[in-house]
Amino acid sequence: MALSLTEQPYESGKFLLTAEYPRADDAADVKSIVVTLMNQAAGIGPIIAPVEQRFAGGYVFAENILAPAGTWTINVTAQRAGAYDATASFQVIYPQEIAESDAHSLDRTLGSFGAIHIVVAFMILSASVVLYRKSSKLNRLALSASDAPPASEAILFARRGAWIPAALLVAIVACLTGGLPAVSRGVLESSFQRTCEETNIMNVWHESVPERDGKATADLAMPGCTAGIGLGQYHFADAREFAYFVRPARAKAQLAISPATIMANAPAVLTFTLRDSQGDPVHDLILDHNRIIHVIVASQDFSVFSHIHPEDSGPVSPEMLKTAAFPVHYTFPRPGKYLVSADFAERGFIFSDQFYLNVGPGSAMTSPQNENFSLQEEVDGYNVTLKTSPARLKAGVPATLDYHIEKDHQPLTEMTPYLAVPMHISIIRDDLMEFLHIHGLLPVSFIDKLLGESIHASHLLLPNKFGPDIEATNFAFPSAGIYHIFGEFSVARKVIVTQFTVRVD
Repeated sequence: MALSLTEQPYESGKFLLTAEYPRADDAADVKSIVVTLMNQAAGIGPIIAPVEQRFAGGYVFAENILAPAGTWTINVTAQRAGAYDATASFQVIYPQEIAESDAHSLDRTLGSFGAIHIVVAFMILSASVVLYRKSSKLNRLALSASDAPPASEAILFARRGAWIPAALLVAIVACLTGGLPAVSRGVLESSFQRTCEETNIMNVWHESVPERDGKATADLAMPGCTAGIGLGQYHFADAREFAYFVRPARAKAQLAISPATIMANAPAVLTFTLRDSQGDPVHDLILDHNRIIHVIVASQDFSVFSHIHPEDSGPVSPEMLKTAAFPVHYTFPRPGKYLVSADFAERGFIFSDQFYLNVGPGSAMTSPQNENFSLQEEVDGYNVTLKTSPARLKAGVPATLDYHIEKDHQPLTEMTPYLAVPMHISIIRDDLMEFLHIHGLLPVSFIDKLLGESIHASHLLLPNKFGPDIEATNFAFPSAGIYHIFGEFSVARKVIVTQFTVRVD
């Protein structure tokens, strides 16, 4: 095993320690890395540096620990299970060697990507010269010709079908280079990009500054994979770090209620404790749409609907994150049976758990009558129309929901983002036994789709105001039945809740 020490190119002010093996899979054998620092001239050390894991066999620690300036000895011990520990020692003159190692314009080298563009540029230049010479010759011939052509000859400026070879050439070049992503990914697309886009429909490949948990970690924008939405967004420029982020995860929510018997119109506390497959607190939680947990509350008769979060009562504390226990305060307005759903994200995975509560005293709610299947609704002065595709919904078949919203019979263009998306949508079967939480996004034009922009990529740059159309796609109703669809959008800092009922065969 080889241990290497470099600057972390994707996190400013960090060193990267990498344990490299002949086989990449062996990097998982490293259980932890211990870094000790010494500066004999300054009489400092040995001190232990805090390290953070970034990928299998990769750890970072802060450069500013090497203070004051001078020659530092960095000793590294890679602890392995069932094998001898690996050790290494490095000498670093800080900050002199760090400044000398920074990239300079003269250090840039020509790579394959640049070489391809140079070749293409020369081909275009050559074609331009040939076309110019041909056009000049044609111009001279036209000037030297007699004013009146023979009556027996027709003037032809181009042969029939002459555009076909040119169009084919343009299409071939566009496909090979990925110029039309909707048609072809192109030979220049890396395996990292393919993995990014195939891992999750919400992942987007583009150029951005590296981000971790919504915070930029470096100044230079780099191509990479963006995962997550809103304040908890990540942008990975390192394929190894992305692979570690999307490693398998299993988590489950547990619910404790206080008081033990919940009464209508009395404050209650719902505490969600998140546990991994070993029963330990989940420590890789990330913000999903700007919140640590999304809690949906719906009554059996669907007269009550709420979308709440732990942050509604105050900031999430370090103790909550340590124990993975998050209290949510809520007052149930009516007695009866309620669905309570908790959605949360562990790294690149979304988990959803449902619970059922009986709220007293006594009187049970009646089941919904399900008589109104109209797809038009007026709520708080807004006219909302829902169109489904297909028109006759079927279980397990991909479906699309198209919302059109008007105010005073005029298209509404003053909608604002609500928790990082245009619309949150909760879909609940009338017996409360099926639940989906999806998101409505801005529609993408045909040209933009052809150029590779997905409906999910569109809300990475969500405008401050938009409307009147919102689209939800890439989902399917899990089973047949009658479903209630609650859509939430924001206008002038007020959340508007729409409700529709649909039948699914």
